[in-house]
Amino acid sequence: MRRSVIYPYPAVQYIPLSLQVLYHKEPVKTEPFILIGAEIGHNLPRLSQEYTLNLPPLTNHGNKLLILAGGLHFRTAKYRGYYATISGTRHSSISLYQLPTQYFYKDTVVFEVKDEDGRVIVSKIIHFDLKKTKF
Repeated sequence: MRRSVIYPYPAVQYIPLSLQVLYHKEPVKTEPFILIGAEIGHNLPRLSQEYTLNLPPLTNHGNKLLILAGGLHFRTAKYRGYYATISGTRHSSISLYQLPTQYFYKDTVVFEVKDEDGRVIVSKIIHFDLKKTKF
């Protein structure tokens, strides 16, 4: 059996995460970036003005984590230990995704977006208190 360069461990060691698209705009010329959770709200005024975004309200989404991705298109997401690995490609767009948070069991998670060759396009470390944080 051939191992994936994006997900190198046996499939049973990963928790698949459902990616739901809440907003998508293209074409948008930008370098790849991701903003996660509260970072979106902090950067929204600047991003909305720069890219003329019309995002839905960013209210409490319960057990969901919001990810704003620029210059990227996400395909799949899986969680294992300290890593949430997202397979994706560079794309001229900005998208708002949500994914479930009930599977995260660490208070520090590295979000990595990898291309089909397993190269990291962008990554970000997020720290949160799993008992108190509202995503």
